[in-house]
Amino acid sequence: MKKFVILGSCIILLIAISLILIYVFTYERAYVSKSYGNYSQEEYMEFADLVVAVKVIKNVETKYTNPDFTIKSTINDNEIARNELVTYSLVKVKDVIKGDVKIDEEILIREFGGKYGNTKIVVDNSEVVKKGEEYIMFLFKDTSDIEGSSKEYYELSNPYRSKFKYSKDINQYVNVNDDSRKFSIQDFKTMYEEI
Repeated sequence: MKKFVILGSCIILLIAISLILIYVFTYERAYVSKSYGNYSQEEYMEFADLVVAVKVIKNVETKYTNPDFTIKSTINDNEIARNELVTYSLVKVKDVIKGDVKIDEEILIREFGGKYGNTKIVVDNSEVVKKGEEYIMFLFKDTSDIEGSSKEYYELSNPYRSKFKYSKDINQYVNVNDDSRKFSIQDFKTMYEEI
């Protein structure tokens, strides 16, 4: 009888270890950080095509840009374009600080990262936007067409310094990577006027 208890315990332990290993190796999590230079907030604003306050309407699509590795690079025909996990989201412009868009206009943004199947990628500790959230974003119109897309979309000029989430508690926009960086919408407008 004692042998069966020991054998049963060993089997349960092996099953538990197997389940843990299956979870660990089938649910990928990648945290990516890129080096973007050491520019001031004003310089990032100057580089951006748009600086806008937005409200997220919905996440439209999360996909890999070149899953079959068949798309050629737009920079060098001898190379294959990168395969990146990206999320497209539709946002509504609530206020314009810089750029040629109108209030209430809907624009498509593309962020690197997101969740696709069992893979979740987070860039610079900044999750992709979610429905209902509000942000100030520094954006540029991407014309690289790395995925052969005909979509017209904008990207963050810098994932680390170009995305500020609205906090109702303090009525300010807080940098998603550095919560000591807090600004009101008027602060951003004044910053732009001083450039």
